[in-house]
Amino acid sequence: MSRPDGLSAATCVAVYDEPDHKAEIANDFVYAYRVRIVPGAHTLWHRHTEDTVYFALAAARAQEELPAQDAVVTEIPCNVAVSRPHKADPLVHRVTNRGAAEFHMVGAEALARPPGAGAGDAPPPGWTLALETPRFLVWRGATGCAAWAPARPGLVVAVAACALADGRPLAPAGLLWAAADDALTLPAG
Repeated sequence: MSRPDGLSAATCVAVYDEPDHKAEIANDFVYAYRVRIVPGAHTLWHRHTEDTVYFALAAARAQEELPAQDAVVTEIPCNVAVSRPHKADPLVHRVTNRGAAEFHMVGAEALARPPGAGAGDAPPPGWTLALETPRFLVWRGATGCAAWAPARPGLVVAVAACALADGRPLAPAGLLWAAADDALTLPAG
């Protein structure tokens, strides 16, 4: 068998070993990584094996190659979240940036649901459930919405500047593992 080098689908590397997938947060609940690809560049062939939500932090035009299939080019809008169930259906692919700007996204693997309340996590007005899967809840806050302190810890992915109620800032494109009851605030206007 060939040594994994990522130069082909048959010799793909694990996502953790793909150089464009930079680890940001790793704990018992989530493994989050940032992907940045300059125009015209591509990742190595790599394998995803955990359910993942992808957060687009910039608009992009990406080409995805899958083994024994035609490549597909997709326009990805900024601020979209997409879930892919890789645990049940592992993914081997290579991604090429076909756009004129940098491809910038965050991938978050669901390793386990954090302890804490479930249905009681309902947010105040201004927050909407953007995506729900058996392993993820993705909430989106409207600009200037009320502060919210979820009953369980979770990953915060900021598309715009925001802060926790205790003053910890989160810059655009920032990531933070927020503790239970950390209140997230978004700026007005």
